[in-house]
Amino acid sequence: MRRSGNIQHKFLYPGGLLTFLLWSFFVVPLCCQAQTGKVSIVQDSRIPKLIEKHIALNKAQEGVMDGYRVQIYFDSGAESKKRAMETRTDFLSKFPGIPAYLAFSEPFFKIRVGDFRKKIEADGLLHKVITIYPNAFIVRDKINFPKID
Repeated sequence: MRRSGNIQHKFLYPGGLLTFLLWSFFVVPLCCQAQTGKVSIVQDSRIPKLIEKHIALNKAQEGVMDGYRVQIYFDSGAESKKRAMETRTDFLSKFPGIPAYLAFSEPFFKIRVGDFRKKIEADGLLHKVITIYPNAFIVRDKINFPKID
């Protein structure tokens, strides 16, 4: 039995070689020749406008990244903007090296401070300001890129 198995393999090998040779001479040249022609792209007419809008949004986001800030003021009402500006001025006088930002999300004015990449960094500032601003808390926000010295 074993000998007949070996004999069969000897007979199959030349056939496999013949198949490979035929394939390499006839099929490969047909599918791998350089072809000439035209390519036409069919797309929705709104796609270029979407690409322009995407580029504009990316440019608007230049210089910012996801991060954390500490929110020290949050209020609405007739005098809320004035109180927000007073809170910002007060904060900047007590913590001169930390940036403070005025934000408005209708109907609320907010003062958010700091630019922290990690929540634990924002937590350090929170512990410093919580006695002065008891309603302070950490928020996720778009922050400015850290300055490189």
